[in-house]
Amino acid sequence: MGNRARAVWPALLTLSVLMAGTATAAENFQFSTNEPDKQFDYFQPSPRGQKLLDNVEKGHLVPGIRQLRQGDLRHAHNSLDFVLRWYPNHPRALNLYSKLAMKRQRPDSALPYFDHAVQFGPDDISTRILYGIHRYRMGDYRKAVERFNQALAIKPDYAEAHYNLGLTFLKLDAPQKALQHAKRAYDQGYPLPGLREKLRARGAWQASRAGQAGP
Repeated sequence: MGNRARAVWPALLTLSVLMAGTATAAENFQFSTNEPDKQFDYFQPSPRGQKLLDNVEKGHLVPGIRQLRQGDLRHAHNSLDFVLRWYPNHPRALNLYSKLAMKRQRPDSALPYFDHAVQFGPDDISTRILYGIHRYRMGDYRKAVERFNQALAIKPDYAEAHYNLGLTFLKLDAPQKALQHAKRAYDQGYPLPGLREKLRARGAWQASRAGQAGP
């Protein structure tokens, strides 16, 4: 896997284009397998897990993307469920299942997948951030803050988490907290301008940069 170990997907791990939804009752969900060799760490797979990953992605992740795009939600569920049962912390599959759950108007149905992913890979920063993004999509902003802070507990200077926290604190009408995290993100060169523009719209960014040179 090389540099993919513990890697993150910047295009996936941002809240800049997310839409919140309404939570509904959770699906009944359990992982039925008790065989450790039936589940693999996406970031640190065994040789067997690495060999299977391409087949699982081609045979189930790619169709799941297409099915989700086409609105075939039942088959998209089956495809993404298969990926996550083999690779519980697969970041793209988690993000896609979150989107699927929102499209189905059953956002709670994704929670068991995220809970299992966190348990399976407790040090995976991307899992924590994607869980926060899903909570954000649900409109559960305080839970989103908890998940993003868990990512920062693993890596305190992680710009992606600071950026997402900034957007979430704006939803909680806490612009000063949002500004603090925006500064942390942009001081590290974070490229997306959305949070800065939202702070400018509130007058918070200009006030913080008064008398300073900056973007």
